[in-house]
Amino acid sequence: MKEGLKIIWALGWRVSLLLLIWQLVIKLVIKHPARFAESNLVSNQIRIQDLALRGQGGIVLVGSSMIARLDAEVISKNAGGVPVVQLGLDGGRMGLGLSVIGSLDKKPDVLILEANSFSMELSDNDQILLEQADEPVFQIAQYFPPVRAANRPSAILYSDLKEWKDERRWSAPITSLSANPLGFKNDQPLHSPEQEGITKASDLVVEQVSRLGVPWDRVLIVMLPNGDRANERDYLISAELKKRTCVQILDLKGHAESGEYLFTDGLHLDLQSGIKASTRLGMALSDLYSKKTRVD
Repeated sequence: MKEGLKIIWALGWRVSLLLLIWQLVIKLVIKHPARFAESNLVSNQIRIQDLALRGQGGIVLVGSSMIARLDAEVISKNAGGVPVVQLGLDGGRMGLGLSVIGSLDKKPDVLILEANSFSMELSDNDQILLEQADEPVFQIAQYFPPVRAANRPSAILYSDLKEWKDERRWSAPITSLSANPLGFKNDQPLHSPEQEGITKASDLVVEQVSRLGVPWDRVLIVMLPNGDRANERDYLISAELKKRTCVQILDLKGHAESGEYLFTDGLHLDLQSGIKASTRLGMALSDLYSKKTRVD
């Protein structure tokens, strides 16, 4: 028994020492944690842990891998320096992001909802990810940086290589951009023959957002460019929410000029297009909210 405890003790302090050395390497040599990872699961863990480590307030982006293509730093810079948390979850939907915010007991000053992913249902994988916030490793990570997902060696290597590749591929500077007007490009979205389904979907969004205690005048719905998809249902849900609340709409998709945004796979914005969309979103946030948004 004593020999077993000695072995456990010897392994424990060696592992702790290695983790502390790794943390020093990150701070002094690498100087930044990973923003991306080699799998959707780890990428999502990075974003959820980032939210958990933040104070209350700020701006939180909620949605799928489409809004995850936006750059939080670019948004913050154009929104007057207000902290922005990226909670676009790969393979997830709006319902998962809102559930994560609620489970962590956070209350953003401003919520950005991706209109391309109006779905509140949680899949089995979503439920597993949501439950990770209660696991011991997740709790330890809040106080012990070496075990955070963003500090994993494989994630840092992947993130650095991805950003290096993207910067080499898209090195052309982005010219000055004009702000997009708020609201839909078409003032009157079509009425759906399945209005009952649209109403039910909007009910679920209202219920989830209301639970978080964020006022509707502090919620912005953004429709992102996503290729040639019509997104008629998403536009109809957005219009229904606009009728029922004082939510604002930023229709980047509808106001985009032909060929203005490019995609990696016909759906997700490429690096340069993501920066364009981030810049325009930051401009809209600056006009709407930044003067009243606290910085923690």
